[in-house]
Amino acid sequence: MKDQLAMKHTFRFAAAGSLQRPGPIGRLVRLAMGVFLAWIVWQLAFRYGVSGLTQPAAWFWIVFALGLAPYVVNIGFGVTWGAWPRIAGGLLLAAGAAVGYFQDGTVIGQPLWAATLVFMTYIYVHLGISFLLSALLATPGCEMRAIPHLIGIVRGKSSDEHYCPGFIDNVDRWERERKLPAEQRGNPNVRKNDLLRDGKRMLLLYGIPFAAIQVTGFVGGPGVAAIVWTAGFAVMGLAGIANAIQSHRVHGFFTGPWFLLTAVAVALRYLGVIDISGPVLLNTGLFVGVLLYFVSEGIWGKYFGEDQSVASA
Repeated sequence: MKDQLAMKHTFRFAAAGSLQRPGPIGRLVRLAMGVFLAWIVWQLAFRYGVSGLTQPAAWFWIVFALGLAPYVVNIGFGVTWGAWPRIAGGLLLAAGAAVGYFQDGTVIGQPLWAATLVFMTYIYVHLGISFLLSALLATPGCEMRAIPHLIGIVRGKSSDEHYCPGFIDNVDRWERERKLPAEQRGNPNVRKNDLLRDGKRMLLLYGIPFAAIQVTGFVGGPGVAAIVWTAGFAVMGLAGIANAIQSHRVHGFFTGPWFLLTAVAVALRYLGVIDISGPVLLNTGLFVGVLLYFVSEGIWGKYFGEDQSVASA
């Protein structure tokens, strides 16, 4: 099997058979992600309209879609266009805003909503279908290679693979390691005391709190939201700080304090001490946290005080 480290560079593809296929747990996670994205698309199509652009939750998913665009397009189509898909999406949204301004004197209008709907529907439909297909076909690595994988099966040809740049890789690695003897577990190029080297811990410390915060943001009452949001952000904050201390994981130095600050702000908001919209707090907390994660480790690598050519595993 080829060295997987070489495949972890963004938009670098590998020959078929270079990556291992996901197991039942990995496929179940992919299925859940596909269903979740189908729900997001349903919300876009039937719940939101122009008025949705005044909601902080909508802008969280717009910005998130812009962040995903290069991965969806480049990995999904097997091209290396870099950040151009993100730039194109931004230009589409800017054009919608400009048309609305010149037509009706307002940026937030029907043209911007139409541009937003087209862009977000494409990103989340392509990603959602890819998750569902990857669960069905057990596509190795990134879910965005599922459609090329299916086309290859139909044509009787193999398709290139791509390492998963998201959390899916942690889940797959944890599932594979469960079947190995204890002495063979763990990637030697990843610090053994990194809490996130274990997919189960990552799910417990970040996945479940993130999902709980999102769900209660839509269906929970004020009391439930206050408890779940405060607890969820606190758990992610403490996990980040603990990981930073014991493994020098870079993002923990930034996301840990930020999530703890957000937890305090949420608690103060529901105690009536500060007057900030709950959705604004939620979406700002999550978006900035994700941004800090990728920006910090994009600049300094995975661990402070370690050769990044080794730590990039």
